[in-house]
Amino acid sequence: MKFRKYMSFIVSGCIALLLLIITLVFLVRWQKKYTDVKNSLNSKETELRSLNGRNPFPSKENLQIERDNVVKLRSQLADLREWMKKGQIKMVEATNPTEFQVQLNPRLKKLLIKAKAVNTELDSNFKFGFPKYAQGEMPAPKDVPRLSRQAQMIESICNIMFDERIDALTAITRQKFDVRENASSSTTYDGYGNAFDDNKPKKPSEDESKEEQRDDYGMYAWETFTVEFRAKESALWSTLRSFANTNLLISVESLSFETLEDNPAATQSWGSDKKSKVHGFGSGDSRTRGANFGLPTPVAEPEVVAREKRVVAGGGVLNVTMKLNFYRFLDEKTEEETQK
Repeated sequence: MKFRKYMSFIVSGCIALLLLIITLVFLVRWQKKYTDVKNSLNSKETELRSLNGRNPFPSKENLQIERDNVVKLRSQLADLREWMKKGQIKMVEATNPTEFQVQLNPRLKKLLIKAKAVNTELDSNFKFGFPKYAQGEMPAPKDVPRLSRQAQMIESICNIMFDERIDALTAITRQKFDVRENASSSTTYDGYGNAFDDNKPKKPSEDESKEEQRDDYGMYAWETFTVEFRAKESALWSTLRSFANTNLLISVESLSFETLEDNPAATQSWGSDKKSKVHGFGSGDSRTRGANFGLPTPVAEPEVVAREKRVVAGGGVLNVTMKLNFYRFLDEKTEEETQK
């Protein structure tokens, strides 16, 4: 009887106990998660303090290693430049217009004498890209150093071609940086020194550069020249090999050539859009030769051409146009000034 009397209290107590147990379970679980999160935050906070406490600059040891590497690289670069400078012509720059004139004419005369000695056809009035100065005009003082270098470069290029026995040198063009903008006349000169008047508006050539071309780091500079000459194929390949094998830093930027009209044995040459005719026996096309004798027109058959007529520009003379870049190294003073 007493059990039934307190049944409601017993049931209430059991429910309260069950709720208490559930609460304790969740409390333990959330306490564990809280502890894990807190420990993680403490760890991150400790790591952040450690990072903030570090010195952001490199250590002295690493700085010394990099300094040593810079010294080694500079030494290797200097050795490379000195090695590549071997065999280069020493650019002797004139100091004033008079000195340039005194040096120019003997240099041109020397080239004319050498061309004659190797039987290279060359007009007696050929001025090697310096017609107005060879005729007595004085250059501007600021143009003298670069003109001196260009003259020496042209002399080296011509000596290489003359040594390879080219048949004729027809033209040579340098970068025309020395054109005076305030000139009173529009008289210009061709490669032979002949003057002609050009009043028509002329599109500036890509080879006309007011400033000497240099690399971004001021280590070297170059001049661009265009030469036109006649030569046999063997002499052309010998000239290309000489440009490649010389100690001078000369780069062939472009090359085009064509066969002469009086060279019937040659077919189309590389780098040219012009085709030479290959003449067969008799007159007219080979497929209609029989018509001259009243015979029926034969069926077209491929003609067997003799070997000497199948050689591409093998035995004939070529008209050659070659664009060259002539490089030179700058001295340390010039390099530092360029970098500034």
